[in-house]
Amino acid sequence: MLPALPFLRRRATDAVELMDDPDCDPDALDRTYGYFRFVNAAVSGWRGVYRREIRPFLSTSRESTLLDIGSGGGDVATALARWATRDGLLLTVTAIDPDARAHRFATARPALPRLQFRRALSSDLADAGARFDFVVSNHVLHHLTGAQFGGLLADCERLAAPGGRVLLGDIERSTFAYLGFGLGTWPLFRDSYIRADGLTSIRRSFTAPELRAVVPPGWEVVREHPSRLLLRWDGPSAPSAPSRARRSAWVTGDAPLAPLRAKGAGYVTGDAPLPPLRARRAWRAAAQMARVPRAAVPVESGPSAGNSRPEREPSPAVVTAGAADAARATGAAGAAGGDGQRMRDVIVVGGGPVGILLAGLLAVRGLDVEVLERRAEPSRRSRAIGIHPPSMRALDELGLADAVVERAVRIRGGEVRCDGRALGRLTFREAAGRHPFVVSLPQYETEALLRARFDELSPGRYRSGVTVTGVRDRGDRVEVEVEHTGTPPAHSDAGEDPGSAGESGVARTVLEARYVVAADGARSMVRALAGIRGIERGGGDTYLMSDYPAGDLGLAGESAPVGDGPAADSAGDPAADTAADSVGDPAAGPAATDPVATDTVAIDPAATDPAAEHAVLYFERGGVVESFPLPGGRRRWVAMTSSLQPDASSRDLAAIVQSRTGVVLPSSGAAVSAFSVQQRLAERLVSGRIVLVGDAAHQISPIGGQGMNLGWLDGLQLAPALARAIAEPDAAASVLEDYDRHRRRSARMAARQAGFNMMMGRPATGLRLRLRNGLARTLAVPPASGVLASAFTMRWL
Repeated sequence: MLPALPFLRRRATDAVELMDDPDCDPDALDRTYGYFRFVNAAVSGWRGVYRREIRPFLSTSRESTLLDIGSGGGDVATALARWATRDGLLLTVTAIDPDARAHRFATARPALPRLQFRRALSSDLADAGARFDFVVSNHVLHHLTGAQFGGLLADCERLAAPGGRVLLGDIERSTFAYLGFGLGTWPLFRDSYIRADGLTSIRRSFTAPELRAVVPPGWEVVREHPSRLLLRWDGPSAPSAPSRARRSAWVTGDAPLAPLRAKGAGYVTGDAPLPPLRARRAWRAAAQMARVPRAAVPVESGPSAGNSRPEREPSPAVVTAGAADAARATGAAGAAGGDGQRMRDVIVVGGGPVGILLAGLLAVRGLDVEVLERRAEPSRRSRAIGIHPPSMRALDELGLADAVVERAVRIRGGEVRCDGRALGRLTFREAAGRHPFVVSLPQYETEALLRARFDELSPGRYRSGVTVTGVRDRGDRVEVEVEHTGTPPAHSDAGEDPGSAGESGVARTVLEARYVVAADGARSMVRALAGIRGIERGGGDTYLMSDYPAGDLGLAGESAPVGDGPAADSAGDPAADTAADSVGDPAAGPAATDPVATDTVAIDPAATDPAAEHAVLYFERGGVVESFPLPGGRRRWVAMTSSLQPDASSRDLAAIVQSRTGVVLPSSGAAVSAFSVQQRLAERLVSGRIVLVGDAAHQISPIGGQGMNLGWLDGLQLAPALARAIAEPDAAASVLEDYDRHRRRSARMAARQAGFNMMMGRPATGLRLRLRNGLARTLAVPPASGVLASAFTMRWL
């Protein structure tokens, strides 16, 4: 990391920007406002925020509202309005600024149909009872100190509609930002205040730790690169009256920040009023006619300082039971099929981690969901272990984030090594936001938590031992033919037809749903029945994987890692709804019940192992070796091999690890998984009323730990899309097309990243080895390290 320049070690809260002077040159000020659109396009990141935080929640038939606080020359508000219009989405943008000069410039812009500018303070609108689905601001926070900061956050909370989100973007103070902006603008914008005030703004700005220290509970600081911060707050799903009087004071540098007050006061700097802030996202419930009854999580997981909320009201993007029932009542086929069976809103085929998580996300939105799982009993293979920070959002929606973290190992750091020397260290601390680590937990434990939660939300709707044999899209519904033994899948509360049974005792039933989601893995039957082709995207590398008791990683004599390596979340999940084909059992992975032979006494591994919560990647001449911590004092080891070795034992893998790294693994009786990587992408993810998620949609190399997580991110976008498609049939085509486009793009990005991971891990000697090691060292140094950390925490997917 670049050392901090002396004048950047503290916030320069006494520095004043030239354009804040009421008597500044009006022509230079207008040129500054005009140049903002170029500067903000380069450094503010609002295009990405719009794609991730706003667009997925907009509709073609229902209007959403957005407030831009401190809009200045209006460039960000104008861009947001244009992007939504171009995408065919209904978004009305209100941009406010108390400065008459900024208001004059903004209102001189060409008019847009859904954009209005007002000269006002944030407190003016809050006092008037205005509410917005999204509240945003750009480069406002660094103007604030003391009570101004607290007043602005209080105003934002009041201005956010129920279920809304506040998103306040700003610069992060750093040597890289200061030098980069200074050099990048040196030959440009000389007839304006851009360069001088930009450098002053950086000096006044917060660092991520400083901002985290001064925000009240419930506000999340997300570090984006390069040198950007996003302050986010999720509003409650129903109006509430939070007690701000009880909040303690916060401190920024030497200036105390007053507690948030019930009534905001806009903000001022010196004697000149400055633009307020803006940031919020969310869309209201499509129709809040009823609520989904809350159920306690089946594990102890109390709330903690802005982390997951284990018992929560339905998600902001909720379609409640009443809305779903109303939508069903308007369907062409009605709420029942021709045989009298009740039609589900969604049938999810596949009860693995992706399918059951998606089902839970749909259930909390009030949809009638059923899960069909071919296996009669859950697998006990550990398979995928890594849960990335963005995936924690999905667990948070289900109220499971705390429960997962409590059971897991937090991978806080990582190191890349070669020939016994460290090539570099990276950290996820700043890139990961609320969860600055990768969670390591065997997949069977994660699945058990998800199943228990889904059973609370939709009792009896998880059906095991059910095989799908046919899928037919009827235009207004989907028919699903299934075979099952024992109790058939029930589609009504009473009096169901159990289906016809053949001589074999296997019953056959036809089920109906408004939508069917294929989450049945890489060899998806539903995808094949829907006639969707998979496109090969490379692969072929082979690996061995197994779990061993934790031991010495060969780091003696060096300091413990301080950050996460580029694949510290590489969970080695070759068969966990991911892209690898294992030999033998397609769900192969080290079995959780396999005995482990060890002569040592069980002790706390963190007390003896400096890497107990760190990942290590050995980029060795013979091929990569990866090591990741597991709960219970164990580690997962993955090694690239020259060919598929289906008969390899734990001793064989240990021998490979020792020959390449010098690390001697403790003896283990755990099974070994041999797998070959394959990468494929379905030619489309939506076919009428059939939608693909997870490995059914895309097979990605497990090297990098993206498989299960990419499927979960599919679910995070698909759940609100299906909820809206059912509540607003006219919007169905648009929201599902948006899902298809964005998730296919994310899968392509993930495939490229996985390809890079595999390339870096292949055998290397001579010049190739030196070039690879040099690249590894370069990527571990800012600013590349920040970009790399964001990539490997899947922030861009």
